[in-house]
Amino acid sequence: MDRPSLASFRQALAGNLLTYLSPAPAKDAGPDVELAEALAQGLTGADPASPDKLSEPAGLMLKLLTNADSNLIKVTDAVSAPADAIVILTSSEIKNQTLSPASQGVVAAHVAIASAAQARSEGVVVASVNSMSGDLAATILADGDLAKTVSTVTGPASRRARVHPGWRSLPHRRRGRALRLR
Repeated sequence: MDRPSLASFRQALAGNLLTYLSPAPAKDAGPDVELAEALAQGLTGADPASPDKLSEPAGLMLKLLTNADSNLIKVTDAVSAPADAIVILTSSEIKNQTLSPASQGVVAAHVAIASAAQARSEGVVVASVNSMSGDLAATILADGDLAKTVSTVTGPASRRARVHPGWRSLPHRRRGRALRLR
């Protein structure tokens, strides 16, 4: 899909997902936040009657997000149980240490995913290889409020990583989901 078609598709999909979101984002949140909320709620939404199973709305949201037509989210294994925590894996592939406007939009969408994951789970960790100024991990660390709540792990691919814990530590639980952002 070309950029305008993709943007229109994302906006339409986000509008369809709004009916399943609880809580729903602010009315002026925009499609990136709405899609991020749908992903986070889809991964963490537990059935109140059976907490080890996804709720019906969570399953429907994931089904819409992973639909072959959307090509927005790919899962390697079917998601059948809700996650307690979410790990986001990312690496920087920014040329010349400068973010293009398109890359800045992608980072903003990734920040929305990390924020939604933190709000809807018991914790999120963003792990970044080759983090650099303006990428997801650096953006989180530069934002005082996000840095207090979202834990990050950064470092070059060939050295030890640096852990930047948010104020809220992750509980030792049994279920988690890892997301790879590109």
